[in-house]
Amino acid sequence: MNLTAQTVSSIGSDKNIDIANWNVNWLGKTESGYGPANDTLQQSLVLDVLQKAEIDIWILSEVSDTNVFKSMMTKLGRYRYVISSHNQIQKNAVIYDSSLFRAGPTYLLAENNFNSFSTGRFPLMVTLIPKKADVGDTLFIIALHLKANTGNDSMKLQAYESRRKSCEWLANFLKTKSNSKRILIAGDWNDDLDVSIYNQLPSSLIECKKLNPDFTFLTQILTDNNISTTLGFDNPIDHQLASNALLHYYISDSTFVWHIENSIADFSKNCSDHLPVISRFSIHLNPVNSVPETTFHIYPNPASSQVYLQYNLPCKIQLIDMKGNVINIKWIEANKMIDLSELTDGIYTLLINFENGYAVRSIVVQHE
Repeated sequence: MNLTAQTVSSIGSDKNIDIANWNVNWLGKTESGYGPANDTLQQSLVLDVLQKAEIDIWILSEVSDTNVFKSMMTKLGRYRYVISSHNQIQKNAVIYDSSLFRAGPTYLLAENNFNSFSTGRFPLMVTLIPKKADVGDTLFIIALHLKANTGNDSMKLQAYESRRKSCEWLANFLKTKSNSKRILIAGDWNDDLDVSIYNQLPSSLIECKKLNPDFTFLTQILTDNNISTTLGFDNPIDHQLASNALLHYYISDSTFVWHIENSIADFSKNCSDHLPVISRFSIHLNPVNSVPETTFHIYPNPASSQVYLQYNLPCKIQLIDMKGNVINIKWIEANKMIDLSELTDGIYTLLINFENGYAVRSIVVQHE
């Protein structure tokens, strides 16, 4: 029986930026009792998924053999990667489509905070800069893997406290970040968002939830609908947390669990006990070239019935909804005004194409 992932098909979309996080279950570790028993088969299956999915950015947890991982990456064509440098065997990695992004500075966060990250699996922050775009359009990915809920009751309580302290540190760190930065924190958080998987205590992730509205869990939709991200727990424990600036590009309610186990025989035995979690963002996260802020202004914002534009160069204007669709607009040239009266409430992207570049603005439509 051929157990390779021959039936896996593309899940990504050319119309969006697709970002997935996935715990690959001790990938590369060969000792008995750590992940799938057939390591060669697991590596083949994981590679096949990464090759065929057409996901733009992958955030992986539990990469446990750097050499195995690097060997796999040589077979992924246009994809490049950054992997954690910490000593703990389970490492985080970020894989990105190099035709869309180039990597900027990489940071290992909280290295001196073992009290907060008792596992030694320190968060990995990777700077991804859209190609042909300036640094203002940078995307910051933070790959996270918190302590698992394993062992006896005492050990599980210690794991709960470890996750709670990790989230306290992370929340304090994120509070120092500019509201304009596009940040996504994703990975295996090992707990649910409403009630903890340990003894029904309050979620150990609560401090990060309190960051709302500056940061929002895109995976709240999984918690609300009790959609598991693993084949072992009934609750979602793999999550994505997005800054408000990135949320403007998020395609509403697009976060879902990819049930790849339907395409791979004995998935949990042969590949991983976790399923990929995928979110989608407007392709306009990746504009080609930006123009100075002083070139273009928009007011009022939020707006109810009309919005006025002020600019000093010839341009072409497009209005884009949260699904990436271009909206037909009523444009009044004499007043440089867009009629918003027929639009539904929500956040829209205004893409202004100049001869030498572009400007992007978010418009909030709120009818009175």
